[in-house]
Amino acid sequence: MKKLLSVFALVGFVATHGACSASDASSGTAASRTLKDASAPDVSKYAAQQGWTSVKASTVPLPSNDIAPVLYTAKGDSVPSCGLLARTAAGTEFIEMMSPEKGAGFPQCLVINDAAAFEVRNRQYLVIEYIVRDTVEDFYRQYFYLHRDPAGRYIADSELNDAVVWTDPLPASRDSVNAPRAQEGIRRAKGTLLSKAVPGMRFLGREFMSGKSSSFAAFHDKANEKCVFLVDAGAKPATYGHELFAKEDKCESVLASGKLENAGKTYYLALFKGAVRNHLGIVSVAPGNAIAAETSLALAIEKKGTLADLKTAKERLKSSL
Repeated sequence: MKKLLSVFALVGFVATHGACSASDASSGTAASRTLKDASAPDVSKYAAQQGWTSVKASTVPLPSNDIAPVLYTAKGDSVPSCGLLARTAAGTEFIEMMSPEKGAGFPQCLVINDAAAFEVRNRQYLVIEYIVRDTVEDFYRQYFYLHRDPAGRYIADSELNDAVVWTDPLPASRDSVNAPRAQEGIRRAKGTLLSKAVPGMRFLGREFMSGKSSSFAAFHDKANEKCVFLVDAGAKPATYGHELFAKEDKCESVLASGKLENAGKTYYLALFKGAVRNHLGIVSVAPGNAIAAETSLALAIEKKGTLADLKTAKERLKSSL
């Protein structure tokens, strides 16, 4: 699969299919706001100039007038590719999202399925979800990411597009409409960007959780039997070693994680296996994004009896609040 690193202008993007912060709509420069009012790029004309055949398929509408999805079959190919066409200050620019090797029958880009804007660490991102036919029988969701540079233009984000944090592909249906899931693309992006926050430890993707204002991640050092729990609430991520919740015991593995909302507070829970018994880690996020390790609360819950599963831990936490 080829992914070309190109740039295009996309300003004032307010995704109708995803989350967009207030700063997404207000951070463009005067020049980029002018681009927003430019005429829509002529996809049919551009495709004809390239010698492509346009593919008729439903695509997610992009609300900014200067950007449009392109589904096409390139000259000499027998299967569809996809990309984005934008009108910029320098003229029309094309971003290739996915195309097969010349003469190959796969992969095939079937539809651009969803789009959303999001922000991480004051950087503006755009995610595009598209459906790929990888073999005769295999259909998957894929995500393509771009970030906005200081001039207000978007650049294909190699850190996210080339990441290998998420090894399990997301299956898509071959026989029915696939519901838009750009929010999953945002969750994966946030996890990828946090995956190297604890050097020397393995990021546990299956335990990662991301909400509107905070995220939780767990890391494991198998050799030394240690764990670290991270909560990110928009400023510097806060990290807590498992020893806070298990005294001198080890962390052999993280068994499960979850969260509980109560009285405006979010509680992230991590059930982990020690050499002696299971333990519970709890980190809270209060209004104003104040993060705290709930050590006393976690130890009190553990003293009530063996913690065999996360459901029991949540029930005990709820009754303790």
